[in-house]
Amino acid sequence: MALTNGDLLAISNLLDKKLDARLTPMEERLKRIEVDLLENNVIPRLNTDILKAVVAEHSEKLRKIS
Repeated sequence: MALTNGDLLAISNLLDKKLDARLTPMEERLKRIEVDLLENNVIPRLNTDILKAVVAEHSEKLRKIS
């Protein structure tokens, strides 16, 4: 029994729907993981680097005026 173009198209559409149904939740989870990593890893490091720079700048200013 040979499949017609219509049969192949219907199979393709079903596979696309199933794939989309599985990919969409995974994409959402990946986005949440990326945001969590950014918030928990990158942003604190940036804050720490900024804090170090400010402390160094203030230390220099205090040395100059003392």
